[in-house]
Amino acid sequence: MRKLSVSVAALFFAAFSQAQSLTPVSNFGTNPGNLTMYYHAPAQPLTPAPIVVAMHGCTQTATQYATDSDWNKLANLYGFYVIFPEQKAANNSSSCFNWFLPGDQERGQGEAASINQMVQYLRNSFNVDTSRIFVTGLSAGGSMTSIMLAAYPDVFSAGAVMSGCPYKSATNSGEAWSAMGGTVNKTPSEWAALAVSTFPTFQGTYPKLAVFQGLADNTVYPVNMTELAEQFTALHNADATADEVISSYQGIANVTYSKFNDNTGNCVVETYSIATMGHAISINPGLCPWQGGVANIFASDKDFFSSWYALRFFDLFISKVISGPDTIASMQEGLTFSVENTAGSTYSWDGPPDISVVSGDGTNEVVVNWGYSSGEIEVSETNADGCTFPLVTKHVFVDPSLQMPLVSNDLKISVFPSVFSDVFYVSGIANTENVVIEIFDVLGKNIPAEVSHAGGVNVVHAAGNAHGICIVRIRDNQEIHTFRLIRK
Repeated sequence: MRKLSVSVAALFFAAFSQAQSLTPVSNFGTNPGNLTMYYHAPAQPLTPAPIVVAMHGCTQTATQYATDSDWNKLANLYGFYVIFPEQKAANNSSSCFNWFLPGDQERGQGEAASINQMVQYLRNSFNVDTSRIFVTGLSAGGSMTSIMLAAYPDVFSAGAVMSGCPYKSATNSGEAWSAMGGTVNKTPSEWAALAVSTFPTFQGTYPKLAVFQGLADNTVYPVNMTELAEQFTALHNADATADEVISSYQGIANVTYSKFNDNTGNCVVETYSIATMGHAISINPGLCPWQGGVANIFASDKDFFSSWYALRFFDLFISKVISGPDTIASMQEGLTFSVENTAGSTYSWDGPPDISVVSGDGTNEVVVNWGYSSGEIEVSETNADGCTFPLVTKHVFVDPSLQMPLVSNDLKISVFPSVFSDVFYVSGIANTENVVIEIFDVLGKNIPAEVSHAGGVNVVHAAGNAHGICIVRIRDNQEIHTFRLIRK
């Protein structure tokens, strides 16, 4: 019992410390919806920095949702600001955002206008990337997310609805229960028309949408995921038939991923259905960036961190890039490749079978000797917490045209008895036994050869079935000579 008490206290302190990182703002605008504003600023924001608006569900607070969803952790890792709007009991006795009331779901009015004012406050206060502003939320916060995407498509680039309803699926409390219960069904064009109605003069591209939905949700029924997909695919002039469906997504048996593309092939809607989850956000507690969240009645541990996948959908995940040459000659030596270093991380490099690592494996910079094959050089990073990141890859092309002869005054290659022979001689090397002779075709593929020594010269017997233009590479005491040889 003593250990349990200490553990619970530690968890409480961790959650409390995270909640304390929220900054309240009382003067963010006229606030027609009478909401409360909090925000979290990362220690090292990007310049300019994105914004994510994250909205709680009914009976929750902003600080509780910040803890449950772990958006602050992600903000600290990737340098963006998070706004946490909070409902007041005076507006709704269950602390639900009033997503179902006409006065709060229209552009320029009520709670929707207050949330937009919070965004404008941060835009005026910090160096913000106005092209990367996003919104997400659970339950009533999820339904409010669809409102913000429809009413302010000029502000938000994308959104992620966690167990929410389509825009204007309800205009009073009675209709809200019907919508949550899954009995409101419209055609894609009808759903799109409702969204367009709040901002009919908008001529731009509507935001993208990701939907996360528990299939065991008896509060907001799963059919709402389908209706949301229909509404936002129609806003993008796309059909509501998934272009890709992946079961056991990312190896997680109870998660199914569906992707909806527009007519240019760009993803405009994603859905994630979690087979065994009720009315909650999906989390995956742990230390890795793709892990997080605190389990309770609002957050269910399904080995799937929904905030992370929303962040990835928002394109806020900063993937490292391998630096180094894109095009090389075959058998090129001393090539350097690197990725940005993270303190405490180790790096494991790999590539085609015919490359060798000269130095640097385990570090963020490696030197390799390449072979003759084009292919991927790749690196995996394991950080100080033991988290191994997905592979980062770079394609390296071996260009045969780069295999040009080098001029040498002291070496001679002669073919004997004629150019039709598979035998040739290399002379001009003092120590004939201290050389390595290799032959390649123009594509860089090795041609088997046997080398013998006679009378101060190297006698090379090349494979008889490999004729044409060949490259002969001679290494003499670390000096490399390259010649072009025609074998008919």
